Formats: sequence, C-alpha cells, structure tokens
Amino acid sequence: MSMKLIEIAQALLDSKLTADEYESQYLNVWRKERDDGTLRNDSNDVGYCAAELFSLADCYTSSPNRDGSDLDENELKIEVKKTLEKYNFLKKE
Repeated sequence: MSMKLIEIAQALLDSKLTADEYESQYLNVWRKERDDGTLRNDSNDVGYCAAELFSLADCYTSSPNRDGSDLDENELKIEVKKTLEKYNFLKKE
C-alpha cells in the first residue's frame, strides 16, 4: 500500500526530511510502487493523494531560477499540507 508515500509527505511537514530529500525519496518510492504494481492496490483516496503529491514533488526545485509553475521549499510544504488535508491524511497534532 502507498501509505509509505503519505508517510514521506508527513515527514516533510514534520521537518524530518528536507524538500530535496522529500523530492528524491518520494519520486523513487512512487516509481518503485508504480513498477511493482503496488499503486494499483490502493484505495481511490490514497491513489489520488499519491498522484497529487507526485506532481508537487515534480514541481519542486531548489534552484533560484524557477519557472512560474515551480515550487520552492516553503511553497512545497504549503501545497503538501493542503493535499494531505484534502484527503484527510494530515496527522493530528
């Protein structure tokens, strides 16, 4: 199950991962789960959330020369939090 992807996103928000680490880990795990079929076994909420988080990881860049659609670290965290809230995966404090 792709809850591992949700946990990676939560680790970013908990400051256990940097944005660069999030991007790398998320994309690597997502590709592995896509290739081994794990993603197909998820509920719709997990699948849709994972897909949105993938897009956010893909839009992140640490480069100061960002395009309008690119996200910096702060923007990434804001969007990841919104996505987790949308699908009720945000850990309760």
